Amino acid sequence: MKKVLLVSPYPYSKTSRGMDVLTECFAELNWDTTHFTFPNVFYTMGKPVSDSSGVKVLAAKKALVPYIDQFMKWFPRALFELMTFYQRGKADFIDYSGFDYIVLESGKPLFLQDLIPQHVKIIYRQSDSVRYILGKNQYYVGLEDTILQRAEKIIVVKERFKELIHENLRKKVLVIRNGYAIPAELNLKKPYQAGTKNTIYVGLAKLDAHTLLQICKKIPDLNVHIFGSCLTRLDLWKLRKLKNFFYYGFQPKEKYLAYLKYADLAILPFKYRDGMKWEGFTTKFLNFMYYRLPIVSYVTGEKSEFEGMGVYFASDENEFSNLVHKLISSPLKVDTSVDFQFYSHAERKKEYKAFIDSLA
Repeated sequence: MKKVLLVSPYPYSKTSRGMDVLTECFAELNWDTTHFTFPNVFYTMGKPVSDSSGVKVLAAKKALVPYIDQFMKWFPRALFELMTFYQRGKADFIDYSGFDYIVLESGKPLFLQDLIPQHVKIIYRQSDSVRYILGKNQYYVGLEDTILQRAEKIIVVKERFKELIHENLRKKVLVIRNGYAIPAELNLKKPYQAGTKNTIYVGLAKLDAHTLLQICKKIPDLNVHIFGSCLTRLDLWKLRKLKNFFYYGFQPKEKYLAYLKYADLAILPFKYRDGMKWEGFTTKFLNFMYYRLPIVSYVTGEKSEFEGMGVYFASDENEFSNLVHKLISSPLKVDTSVDFQFYSHAERKKEYKAFIDSLA
């Protein structure tokens, strides 16, 4: 039986995340499958939980000091290597030589690449580009440059990300789009009080607290529901003073799907960062569109990606709150041009399984 280790910053669970779907597919194709959460720091969400799928789950030892590129992008080589050495020490109980393939997700899992023997084949699953989205530190970006050269196979989520990779390496790049996973059999009961208006955000991307404050204050009869680890403690301290703001943190889909299904509007008031121009159409949008919600967002990716999808883009917090007020005043359901069959969990699994079957 072939053995595979999948390394991700997020614990394994059955979601629409690409690494979760890939993990699920390896197990269903009878690979000896281990999912490893690395790094394991104070902001790591959830805990690794085994399930009946046969996936073994492990987590790195707790690291007291995380690498946070936003604050450590200035690190010179010596400090950066000291930090990566410390993080790798929390994963020293893994025998990397015992696997046929190791899948590294983009980001901090790349710290482990020097521990992987040359005879072990590496698959790089680029959820987000380190160079264009995740990193500013030149040595952090250099880790991605190295893995692109070394990896046996590279999986990216959009054709435009493949085009960013050097043409000499593109022959080993496969594009597999992200999808959505909404169980049809769930009995979702309306969680909102009758007669109330409700807007929602579900995701991990950091949100702009000033925009949320303006929405809550400007539209006091609108309840704002936020799911995900997406706000700082200081932001939450300010926002929780408002009676129409509700924060639930990181929750399983069984919790947040009912709030999605019965919401009037979806909002994506992202906190600005340079990488937003590369992100664009993601699973977050798909989940909102599945329930036919109109969406107000700050600009992300290319606007052409969103044609015919019921997405309204704002340039600042005033325009954002005005759009929310306008749309919530006459709630509507939106029919989009999205091919939900293509993005379905079943279709995403077909593509991943075809990829796994192609591995030597």
